[in-house]
Amino acid sequence: HAHTHTSALRAGWLAQPCSPTMEVSAAQALTLRPQQPVCKLSPGPMIRLGCIVAGLAVAIGAFGAHSLKSRLEQHNMVDVFETGVKYQFYHALPFFVLAQLRSQASLQANAGWTKACSALFLMGVILFSGSLYALALSDVAIIGIITPFGGLAFLAGWTMLAIKGPKMVDAGLGAGC
Repeated sequence: HAHTHTSALRAGWLAQPCSPTMEVSAAQALTLRPQQPVCKLSPGPMIRLGCIVAGLAVAIGAFGAHSLKSRLEQHNMVDVFETGVKYQFYHALPFFVLAQLRSQASLQANAGWTKACSALFLMGVILFSGSLYALALSDVAIIGIITPFGGLAFLAGWTMLAIKGPKMVDAGLGAGC
């Protein structure tokens, strides 16, 4: 019985693409209609990216609180630096949400938007938090011009996630996954 199940799976003949425990007899395999194989996106890269962004926020925050404390206080930039760290932490979270969504998504339909969304969040971290770190450490006011572009990248990422994320979840639930 297990052999017919495996043969049917290898042939791509599945009644429900997300049921790995489904058993199929030889007679049932002949009556099932072929379906596209379901290729899931790996959540690994998004999880790694989220961990890197969050881990760097910890390291940068600790460096600022200890090694750079007197310099930041002297230039009255503690709040600016801390805002950069907070927003970096906040925006590590979407990478974990995207990882979960990618693990439930089919490759063909959702690879592009999850990559674009993660790129927007990463660009936001680099431009928003990065410019605040640079501003706090250099005291060069013109660097502050970059910060709003990071904020726009964050807003675009959140908007994309708000529009596409629920559709992905609904599509996954509808497919029986």
